[in-house]
This record gives sequence, C-alpha cells and structure tokens, in this order.
Amino acid sequence: MPKCTKPEIQRVNASYLLLQMKALGIRNILNFEFISPPSEEHIVKSLELLFALGALDDKTELTKEIGYKLVEFPLDPKLGTVLLRSNEEKFKCMDEILSLVAVLSVQNLFLSSRDPVAIAKAKKKDIGVIEGDHLTLLNAYNVYNRIKGNKNKEQYCRNHFINEKAMIRAGQIRLQLKNMLRQLKIEIKPNDDDDDYEGILKCVTAGYFTHVAQLQPDGSYRNVRNNSVLYIHPSSVLANLRPKWVVYHEIVATSFQYMREVSEIDPQWLLELAPQYFVDKRKDTLEQKHHMEIKRKVPVQPAPVLEEQPESIFGDSKKRKFRNVHQQFSTSKSSVPEKKDSKAIKTEPNSTAKQSM
Repeated sequence: MPKCTKPEIQRVNASYLLLQMKALGIRNILNFEFISPPSEEHIVKSLELLFALGALDDKTELTKEIGYKLVEFPLDPKLGTVLLRSNEEKFKCMDEILSLVAVLSVQNLFLSSRDPVAIAKAKKKDIGVIEGDHLTLLNAYNVYNRIKGNKNKEQYCRNHFINEKAMIRAGQIRLQLKNMLRQLKIEIKPNDDDDDYEGILKCVTAGYFTHVAQLQPDGSYRNVRNNSVLYIHPSSVLANLRPKWVVYHEIVATSFQYMREVSEIDPQWLLELAPQYFVDKRKDTLEQKHHMEIKRKVPVQPAPVLEEQPESIFGDSKKRKFRNVHQQFSTSKSSVPEKKDSKAIKTEPNSTAKQSM
C-alpha cells in the first residue's frame, strides 16, 4: 500500500480543469506551476479530447459555438457537449437530453444496496427499453413526473427500486440547467418525433465517442480507444443481451471493470459523428484479406512455352519439303554449295514422295 493517496488531479480526467484554465486566459498549460502537476501525457490526452469535442480550435483556443458555452455549465465536458449539440438539426432532442443529463448527473438513481440482478429485473418490468440504459433512465424519469400524488410516486419508486431523493434531485438539476440555457439565449427547439430514440442515442454518442466498446468472442468488451477489457454491469438492461457495439457513461472498477449506463449503437455513427477519431479500415482490411487468399489458393503458373505447330496442318509431305527448302536456303547464304550430280538432284524429290506414300 502506498504511504499516501495519489492526488486527485493525477487520477481523474483533467479536461474540465483545462477548460477552466483556458477560460481564464492561461495558454501555456504544460509549463503551468501545479502544486501536484499531472503528467504531460495526461494533459495532452485531455487537450486532444477537448479538441475532438469541438471545445478547442487548431490554436488550442476556446471555440465560440461550444468552448465558451461549455465553461458556463458545471458538467463534465462530454456531458456538456451532449447537451449543447442536442439542439442541432440532425438531433433536435434538447428537451429529452436535458432530462437525461439531469438523471446522469445524479450519483445513483437506483438503490445501490439492492441486488443488481433484481434492479435489472425491475427495470425491464415496466420501464425497460431494449435499446439500453440511457433510454430506460429517461423513461423512468418521465413516468415519475407523470404520476400524480406523492403516495403514488413513493409506491412507484418502491416497486422499481428507485431512490426517490435522487429523482427529486434530478428534477432540481434539470431546472438549473434549463435556466442556464436561457441565460445563454439557447432556445429549446421542440422535437417533432417523440419516439426518436435513434436521435437521442446519436447525440449521446457525439459526446461519449471515447466510451465505445466492441464485443469480443469470449463475451467481454474492449474499448476501441485504449483496448481495455470491460464488462456490462449486472444491473444493466443489456446484461444478458450483449450487443456488438455499445456506448457507456462510466466505469466502475471492482474485481473487473464494469460499464454502467450502457446502450447499443450503430458503429457507422462513429464515422459520422467523430471522423477525427475514427477511420473506416474495412476496405483496406478486405483488400489485404483478398490478396492473402490469392497467394494462398492460386499457385504461380509457369511462363507459357511456344509449341511447334503439328505436322497435320500442312500435311506430312509438304512440311518436309518446306524444311528441305529452308535448309538449302540457309546453307546457300552461309557457304558456297558443292557441285552435285544432276541425277542425285533430280531423284531427291522422288525419294521424298515415295517415303510419304
């Protein structure tokens, strides 16, 4: 055991701290005199994340669209980016994201003292959504607010193992965030489609693209960024379904690293929402696989050899006469022919004719 615990600035994500320092006008963060300075690699990774979220430009200055607005929210930069981008035309789900961000800001919406498997069953009973935990949390919050009467709300929370104090706290956080949006003069655009689950999950992926994991053959998951081994928490709606690609909110480290608040996503969204982080290598992989199969299956053919034409094309006698004429022509050029008897010359074609017959 270490003598003293590691400083928090060296353990947690420093992206929110760097965002505040940029807002104060501190440019050279690497040379800033911290009391307990984080590692240079830690600072660079946090700056890369802020740049990928759109909070910083090429000169590491705060951007007007996201950077300066993100400083005003007491939220993690990833969660704040989800809230700010939810008003874009391709998402247009700020009202739903506002409730979801408020619920995610609460530590534990469900009672942590209960069995995780029992919590998962309670989620699936009435409020569970097959797409994942994000929409399940949103559904639980909306159902709670639609119930009239304090006793009915208490009974609802008791049946689904929901911490009612956390639910009330989520409502207060939502109201605070809504007032902050008004101060920034950000209008909440109404959503035409109330059941646009894909738009909500896309918006979550736009901020949490670094928290994406892929299913492995052994049943575990691996983060596509740092290749760490992860597992779905037993209290999740997707604990037994195991989709191929998921996005998660946070990691709980016990004997294993468990992903909490997990939802299924389409990997094609990553290329659309974070092209600076992800590159489609499927084409290159298929080409390499194709070349390997060609080398393994198709043998190398020898060079073609030109064969002589068969004698049946010209006939046996004509072929032999052609060869004799060619030989006489070649010998006449190379050397002076010897004198031969006229009888011998005359009888030569007759002898060949007899052989051919």
